[in-house]
Amino acid sequence: MAQPSVLAQRTELVLDDETLSPTTVALAAARAHTVRIRQGMALPTRAAVRALVALLDDAIVASGRSRADVPVVLEVEAVVARDEADAARRRTNLALAAAFSHATWHADAALLVASTAGIDEAARALAAEVGVDRVELVPVGAAPLVATH
Repeated sequence: MAQPSVLAQRTELVLDDETLSPTTVALAAARAHTVRIRQGMALPTRAAVRALVALLDDAIVASGRSRADVPVVLEVEAVVARDEADAARRRTNLALAAAFSHATWHADAALLVASTAGIDEAARALAAEVGVDRVELVPVGAAPLVATH
């Protein structure tokens, strides 16, 4: 029995710091069944992710495919805080670290920081903001346990 071709199989193409190029965007638009975007130095802000998604949308349609047939997923690192006060403290700490780091990639612009009660809504809001079909969270670390006496 003949093996199915590689292109006949369901393929997920990842666009990240190592793979993001005009060639991979065109390949994703023409062939991928799912496109996974990983935010990093090549996509340092939500605006950069939104611009890439718009470029993908246009390239998918230009290749003769329907955008609805190609799910675009944003994989984002998430800090899940105990409550909203803890989330606000963590956002402030990330913003301060970014302000003094002189780095081109700022964690405060790339990480999703939310409380356990608000993480689902924050992920939905992020998906709507950048134009992806789904956000998948990669936990960075759990909120530390605090012993009180």
